[in-house]
Amino acid sequence: MRKYIRLVSGLGPRVLKRIGWINKYAHHPECADIVVRYAKVHDFLSLTMNNFRIRFYVGGAENIPGDTNVLFVPNHQSLLDPVSLIAYFERPISFLSKVEVAKFPVVGKIVQGIDGVFMDRDNMRQEIKAIGKVGDRLEADPRLSYVIFLEGTRTKDKDKEVGDFKAGALKPAYNASKPIVPVAMYGTFRILDQKEHRKMYPVQIKFLKPHDPAEFAEIPTTKMAEIIQSEIATEVRKMRVRDRLLTDKFD
Repeated sequence: MRKYIRLVSGLGPRVLKRIGWINKYAHHPECADIVVRYAKVHDFLSLTMNNFRIRFYVGGAENIPGDTNVLFVPNHQSLLDPVSLIAYFERPISFLSKVEVAKFPVVGKIVQGIDGVFMDRDNMRQEIKAIGKVGDRLEADPRLSYVIFLEGTRTKDKDKEVGDFKAGALKPAYNASKPIVPVAMYGTFRILDQKEHRKMYPVQIKFLKPHDPAEFAEIPTTKMAEIIQSEIATEVRKMRVRDRLLTDKFD
């Protein structure tokens, strides 16, 4: 409980100070270019990292193509995964999120304000439409990359093993002919855990080698999902080993 009290007391004033433009961008994204909207969100969430006591360990940034937008596909451990990625990226990214996220206080508005797309997993027609919209936006605006968590939900595995990937979520990259960049993440799960109390919380992020459209043109999404899942799972296991050394520093 004391962790949540600390977070609310630290984040509350910052959120209240910015709630005006957060709501404005959510309801009227046309009022500002995506670069402007994203920059404000990025700056705000970068400041919040002090409240969450996150220490990032990032590798593989050289694997992010600099000449085009991409589809990032990370594993999913925590509600703070999207926050962590926005805080890291200075160039615009957005998300395909489950429709429930739209109802989250503040977070839902932030995702709306950076051109997030919401998907109802109980409505197949809407889900297909949402995935198609991400592909359309990847193709239409080369400045904006998208993030899709291919597991579809946060992992419940006690060892944080990567779950099965949903092949259909790769369709936007296929349809827009954009690179797919696998992303391995580890450590965000403990930040909101009431039983975990540390001076800092190490979070590892590793961008793996991209898969270019020329490579996956002849590979079905089901096979591509298996390949990417294996790559990320292998890296996450390495991260879990490194995590023991990193957490020892902040006990």
